[in-house]
Amino acid sequence: MRAARTTWAIRSVLAAGAGAAARGRRLGGVRGPGWMQQPGATALAAAVLAVMVALPVLLAVATAGGPVPAGGSNPAEAAAAAQQAAARWVTGQVQRSARVGCDEQVCAALAAQGFPHGRLLELGPAGAGARQAAVVVVTPAVRGENPAAAAADQVLAVFGHGSQRVEIRAAAGTGRQLRAGLAARQRQGRLLAGNANLRLTALARRQLLGGQVDPRLSSLIAYLCSQGRTLILAFTDSGPGAGPGVPLRSAVLTGAAGQGPAAQQLASTLPGSTAQFEAPSVSQVRAGSRPALRIEFAAPAPGGAPAS
Repeated sequence: MRAARTTWAIRSVLAAGAGAAARGRRLGGVRGPGWMQQPGATALAAAVLAVMVALPVLLAVATAGGPVPAGGSNPAEAAAAAQQAAARWVTGQVQRSARVGCDEQVCAALAAQGFPHGRLLELGPAGAGARQAAVVVVTPAVRGENPAAAAADQVLAVFGHGSQRVEIRAAAGTGRQLRAGLAARQRQGRLLAGNANLRLTALARRQLLGGQVDPRLSSLIAYLCSQGRTLILAFTDSGPGAGPGVPLRSAVLTGAAGQGPAAQQLASTLPGSTAQFEAPSVSQVRAGSRPALRIEFAAPAPGGAPAS
């Protein structure tokens, strides 16, 4: 469940805070609000400031606002490249328990890349089977023969352009269900933002209060806050070309200013897959001179079609 491009961007952007952190250690006597006055917090604040300055670069890569180009010197090659890129994204980002609808070529590519064959649903003509899938890979063939699949509610990712465009879509329910899901995430965000053990960058706070964060991620962060103080640097990874309503499934975080567990300890406190938590993907990155964690849940976020 790795997006190499996103992981590289996070490592590069967060590493940009190292110099600011070093300078922050020389800014003795600088006072700030609340948590910034804690021992060691000035250096962390400087690192966070550098991250925030560079954050647009991170977000431009991690949550790209447009489709990922697919190579090819002619339409057939471009179509094949887009479909292969889409298959790689599904294999790396979609949970293995999800039922995925696809045309014959993409289903074959997914099976070849290791996605469970039993979770693949080859779509028939006139929309047959589309609504039994949690995720649908909408290729040109599917758009032409399967209007129900092409109308699925949320765009998770886009590959290619024009007539060769391939969309990864999730059946996320009716408009009323989508509005209810957003309201629930906003309520969850308000509760979490008020947690005394949680520190947020300004952007992360807006994302949380706006209902943009996957509820699984919010629940996990609440759990980590019960173990010690936690700083969220960024919420990311809604997929290349994803629609605006798709929840963010990934966070970059660390222990806050010497209080609570450090990143390595945070990793050890993560719960495994249980009835309450689905085990996320976890990778180590750097926030300036400090270790940090990137935590990511698989697509799709709760609120769409059932996974079974």
